[in-house]
Amino acid sequence: MGARRSRSSAIRVAATLTVITILPAAAFAGAVLVKASSLAPRPTPSDEFLPPLYGTEDFDNETLHALQRGRANDLFASFEWNGTRVRGSYVEFDYNLANGTVSGFTAKGLTSRVLLVSLITLSPFSPTSWPEARGPKFTAPGASIVARVRDDPMSSLEFVTNGSAHRVTFLLPSNVTEVATHWRPGSWPASSVVFSIGDTRGLLVLGAGTFEVAGLTVVARMASRDLLVLKSIPEFGLHRSEKTAFLDAIASGRIASEASLVAILNGTRPTEKWLESQITYRIGMVQIPELVVPRHVAVRLNATGPGAVVLLAFDPLTMPQNRTDRLVVKANGAEVPETTDTLSTFYAAESKGDKAFYSRLPFVATVVALYLPSLGRIMVDVQSQPVEPSPAGLDAASQAAMVVAVGIVSVAAAHMFRRRRES
Repeated sequence: MGARRSRSSAIRVAATLTVITILPAAAFAGAVLVKASSLAPRPTPSDEFLPPLYGTEDFDNETLHALQRGRANDLFASFEWNGTRVRGSYVEFDYNLANGTVSGFTAKGLTSRVLLVSLITLSPFSPTSWPEARGPKFTAPGASIVARVRDDPMSSLEFVTNGSAHRVTFLLPSNVTEVATHWRPGSWPASSVVFSIGDTRGLLVLGAGTFEVAGLTVVARMASRDLLVLKSIPEFGLHRSEKTAFLDAIASGRIASEASLVAILNGTRPTEKWLESQITYRIGMVQIPELVVPRHVAVRLNATGPGAVVLLAFDPLTMPQNRTDRLVVKANGAEVPETTDTLSTFYAAESKGDKAFYSRLPFVATVVALYLPSLGRIMVDVQSQPVEPSPAGLDAASQAAMVVAVGIVSVAAAHMFRRRRES
């Protein structure tokens, strides 16, 4: 009898120790899950790890802070122009006011420089007003043609004609390789040229006109109402399939526009201002941001033609996407479902899908690829909504961990008391 009592006492002690050791483990697991679910956005890197900013002398502190957030998240930076040299964090070139010639169009990284185009000439060209470098955009207007450059990681350059035809000639650098031309007669865009310079891939897209390629020379014959775009993708070998899909989507017209938006704050309060860098790939397309504040952005769209993808990018302060946030995308008030298949988003227009959906691209910034079956009179609304905490203050995963722990404790306790009755 004494031996049996000793054995049952030992079992009770063991069961008690089991309960004591399980509860802290369960609490720790819950704490880890809660901590992981409430991670803050990636902090803004120190300036020493970022390319320098230019042309910021006239910016107030709030605008400068917004610009720094745009640069820290690889959305855009800013230009300065001294009458000859245009310098930005991502793009640098010489501009001749008299004839519109662009020389040494160079894509820049923190430690790299890639000469994309040696020379760009326009014929005919007559300047109509002084070029302007303001924030991420450099604009050079001419008679029936305007040039715009954006200081972004893809070195975006566009020419838009309105009223008369123009010829734009590109002289590519001597180290260019893999030059290929693609034609899509009757489509928009009608033609494209891709080329490689080291690990950088370049793309020229022409809406209605045609390209002529001879050696290092590419001539774009623009129609009287036309659009010509140059883009580049650095480090093309990294995530090659996704970057190829992105360029193919632009070249085939499946991407209609891009917009990078950063809210300007006055202290912790939103203002009525924001910074933006936009580009559209359809003539006459309307893309107007109407609201840009933390956690809420509204953009008005209107364009003719088939459905396509619209890319919207935000810094994490403007549009958080943590585990404790829920991204809600609406088109004309109707919520749009999310897909995790990023590549399918870029090919949705090809299959003529009749349902809107979106995916999030894997960047530090919050980047939404939104497919719309129609772009006519659309109001896009994007919100980041905080997820309501559970009554216990734990998320679903934490609660599941606690349930498992309690279950184990219950089994141990039942075993202890059953042994006690047997003794």
